[in-house]
Amino acid sequence: MKKIFPFCLGLALWLGAVRPVAGQTAQAHYEQGNALFKQQKYKEAIAAYSLAINADTSFLKAYTNRGNAYFRSTQYILALSDYDRVLARQPDDYETHINRGNVYSYLGDFEKGLTDFKQAVALKPDSPMAHFNRGLTYVHLQAWDLAAKDMYRSVQLGPTNAEAYTYLGFAQFMMGDHAEGFKNVTKAIQLDGKNTEALYHRAVMYYNTQKYGSAYADITRALQLSPQTTDYQTLQLEIEKKIKK
Repeated sequence: MKKIFPFCLGLALWLGAVRPVAGQTAQAHYEQGNALFKQQKYKEAIAAYSLAINADTSFLKAYTNRGNAYFRSTQYILALSDYDRVLARQPDDYETHINRGNVYSYLGDFEKGLTDFKQAVALKPDSPMAHFNRGLTYVHLQAWDLAAKDMYRSVQLGPTNAEAYTYLGFAQFMMGDHAEGFKNVTKAIQLDGKNTEALYHRAVMYYNTQKYGSAYADITRALQLSPQTTDYQTLQLEIEKKIKK
């Protein structure tokens, strides 16, 4: 342990007596924001994080979490602003690169999202989430080989991630490897029987291999779990047309 000389210790205590009021207030608001965030009260959480930032404008965790709350409440431009501020001060924060990449993806700017995800992978190559998000961007860009590589690495690092198995399998299917594709999407459903995206993507795969009965069974299960999803409804109607022919 580093030795602290009496004079330095006294100076530290004196500085502490002057500065913690704002710090403690900021921390209290920050913790309140975290509690509200966990309750999915995002508007109230944003207000609490804003109070924390007003009390301590250098409180980067408060900017990060306010950005997350903005994201959850679909205020994407405000989320970007907070993530930009954090990365301006902490450019090696791989989690914030992932968060900002997700915002860009939701805004449809996959190239900017990809830049952030690449940076996240470079900073944290053993992060299954960094590989997953970059792989998902490649799915959106229909770069199936790159998507499959990232998803494969993601399941190596996080073998219980059902979503990664879903998109690994779908990318393999789109590359023409139907056997591996079905195997991995089925693995996703085995890991999480309520994974509607896995059910939907396997239904698409069955549909494209003219296995309409199996496709209908999967999409029906997906709709039972998520009855308002338009893509699922559309696919069910298309399958019904094929079955009636």
